[in-house]
Order: sequence, then structure tokens, then C-alpha cells
Amino acid sequence: MIENILFCSLGGFIGAILRYKIGGFVLHHTKNSTFPFSTFAVNFLGSFLFGFLFFWNQKHQFFNQQYSIFIFTGILGAFTTFSAFCYETVYLIKRKKYLTAFSNVILSLIFTISAIFIGKSLI
Repeated sequence: MIENILFCSLGGFIGAILRYKIGGFVLHHTKNSTFPFSTFAVNFLGSFLFGFLFFWNQKHQFFNQQYSIFIFTGILGAFTTFSAFCYETVYLIKRKKYLTAFSNVILSLIFTISAIFIGKSLI
């Protein structure tokens, strides 16, 4: 149990640094744009890596449980939680749970954006 927490923590440390550095790099190169390319790039890259590594691992069974925790929950979880949201939506679609997948997308967007406004309104 404690080993899994350490693997997750170390991965999270690495993922957070990667998010900061890659996001900063993109932001520096798109600073005159009104579109949030920095966040978009991190979310796209994180989702791509999550999808590629997860399904590659499913096919080849390369990572054990601790490495999966280190990579998926730790590194990619800290890099972007958007990748987990996207994976869960794809998983629902693969299981032909289209209404649940659609609900996940719509409700997640509506409620999380609303939560930002609610949090702002409390200040």
C-alpha cells in the first residue's frame, strides 16, 4: 500500500513539473493568442499519451500495477486529469453506453464550468 502511494507521488511530482514546463513553453510561444493553447496542448498531449500507453499496455501487458499507478495515476494524472476524463468517455463508448458517455461529457462541462463561476461568486 505505501509503495503504491510512493509510486503515485513520484509520478505526480514528475507530471506536475512536465505540465509546468511544457505549458510554459507553449504559452511563451503563443502569448499573443487569445486561445488557451497552453492548456489545450497539455490536455491533448496527455490524452494522447494516456490512450497510446494504456491500450498498448492492454495489448502487450508490459506495465505491472505499480508502474501503471506511476504512469497513469501519477505522471499523467498530474499532467492532466483531462486524459482520465477522455479515457472514461472512450471506455463508455466502446461498451456502447452512448447515453452515459454523452451525459459524462455534457454534465462534466456544465458542472465544472459552473463550479468555477460558483467559486468565483463566493469571493
